[in-house]
Amino acid sequence: MAYAPSTKFYLRDKAAGKPWATKLPFPVHVVERVESIDHVTRQRYVQHFAYHHGYFDGQEREFRGFGMVETWDTESYEDFNNSGLFTFEQFDTIEENLHQPPVHTKSWFHTGAFLGRNRLSTLFAQEYWQGDALAFDVPDSKLPSGLSGSDSREAARALAGRLLRSEVYALDGSADETEPYTVSEATFEVRQVHPRGPNLYGVYLVHDREAFSYHYERDANDPRVAHTAVLEVDEYGTVLRSVAVAYPRRSFTHAEQGKHYITLSETEVAHLDSNDDVLRLAVPLEARSYELHGLTAPSEAAF
Repeated sequence: MAYAPSTKFYLRDKAAGKPWATKLPFPVHVVERVESIDHVTRQRYVQHFAYHHGYFDGQEREFRGFGMVETWDTESYEDFNNSGLFTFEQFDTIEENLHQPPVHTKSWFHTGAFLGRNRLSTLFAQEYWQGDALAFDVPDSKLPSGLSGSDSREAARALAGRLLRSEVYALDGSADETEPYTVSEATFEVRQVHPRGPNLYGVYLVHDREAFSYHYERDANDPRVAHTAVLEVDEYGTVLRSVAVAYPRRSFTHAEQGKHYITLSETEVAHLDSNDDVLRLAVPLEARSYELHGLTAPSEAAF
């Protein structure tokens, strides 16, 4: 493994005119490169990483990670046949037509930063791929209403580590390498379980709210769009009712391709929480699925 300070990525982004939404008061050493070798096949697998939007909560004195992480799986053909970190190892070279191009994944995470009226996801949205003008506007994660400033900061802290968006590309050198294969986006909801009161902290529960997935396959005009939403959760955060929507093709040639397909799922579970000797949560009892018909979707909005 090879390491690098976070300042390397911060200064690189600053020089490129891409300032971080949140900053670190000190450098953090991070993994920049990982190489795995197979001594039997004499092959090497390489991953590269880049980090952006590091966040340190000064009030809690807590490092929360990075708001965006880029990953490159494998290398270009020119770099793949170099020795890399294993300068004394000899690897078998492969033909260029057998080499798989690097897969570039961009992932945005919530770091739990509370920025007042500014939303972290709104600041991140400036970096999102903008090639699909018809993509749905995903609502921001929902915090409990009526909280004080300090309680809102704690509620936002509960979102730390949640994946907000992911984009997957293939760097094959073609004109389409800037077009993603898939894009996924998710939002969450925070529930206040117990207020702070005389204690130092309150208790908050985070559960999924909505998720969108777009399968573009490098064609921005014809994605396969799926949408899931959580309708009901219990006190432990177990999903009791949810809905999954498959949206129609934007330009369809068959009638079946122009329909919405909606599935409602209901789950019954048992929480064995009354006996100190037997504690089990979310024991499945029954699951039901329904296909919904007769619903009319908005023309330019999600359900």
